[in-house]
Amino acid sequence: MEIIIPIKAVGKQSVRGGSNNVYFMPKKTKEFEARISAYIKYYMLTNKIPMIDKGISTRLDLTIFVKIPPSWSNKKSQEALKGVLRPVVKPDQDNVLKAVSDGAKAIAVYDDNQIVDTKLHKFYNYEDLLYIEIKEVNKEESAETLFKIRSKMESLQ
Repeated sequence: MEIIIPIKAVGKQSVRGGSNNVYFMPKKTKEFEARISAYIKYYMLTNKIPMIDKGISTRLDLTIFVKIPPSWSNKKSQEALKGVLRPVVKPDQDNVLKAVSDGAKAIAVYDDNQIVDTKLHKFYNYEDLLYIEIKEVNKEESAETLFKIRSKMESLQ
């Protein structure tokens, strides 16, 4: 499944403690995860895409597109659009990944613990967007990746 969501990325925030030992998820995080869930659910229902079953190893690739600041020159904006300049700005991509994986839970995947492989990118764009790809792990690619990692590890010892 591939989906483009027109939304500004929000990193998952930590649970907050209030009075009387009551803990809560910050509103910004809850709203972001709910919007991700709604987009994914609508897309899957519209396109008749089934949820990836429990226990199936899953890959989630996430590309965060950050809106180019309007104050930038045309030259700097063009460099950003070509990927020469990359957004070294908040939110941190790992926190966005966590929020997206939580948003996909029980909709695209049975549980986010199925996500065993990820790829993250952050680029500039004309508008804020998320490009998300969720799919079953290719077993041959997985075996090849593990072989390469183990080979690298052996050369370090």
